[in-house]
Amino acid sequence: MDTARARGRHGVLAPGALQLGPFTFGVTGWAIIGPDINSRAQYTADSLSPCRGIALGVTFTGHVEASWPAGAQFEIGYAVQVDAGTAAARRMVGRLGSAVPAGLEEFTFTTHQAAVYAPHVGGTLTAYPAVRVVSGTLNVNSWVTEMMINVTTR
Repeated sequence: MDTARARGRHGVLAPGALQLGPFTFGVTGWAIIGPDINSRAQYTADSLSPCRGIALGVTFTGHVEASWPAGAQFEIGYAVQVDAGTAAARRMVGRLGSAVPAGLEEFTFTTHQAAVYAPHVGGTLTAYPAVRVVSGTLNVNSWVTEMMINVTTR
């Protein structure tokens, strides 16, 4: 999909924005929507740079439209991965409790990840859309991820 021209409920997406959906999830532990569905910031090692190191920071902003039946309990967030490390789930929003009414809602949330690298070393920060369903089902009707990258040399 050409994300620069994709349209959703939030208007025209910025280049690099990721829009996906719909998906339906049953009871599951934290699960990424798909291993190839992610937003990734990558800094390639620059052997010509005389800098003493690089700080790579990324802000991931999610816009999610979700619906669920009465009694569903769920969490929505990102599984964030630094380089080739293990992706760790970050809960951003959710509905937990014994009397969750049926609903349709739009959520917006932000998380940030940073890493510092030695001179001439590249790095990657990746955010995978992720959900955890405790009971019932969760319908992810639309998920848009935008990211802002900040690279600082020292």
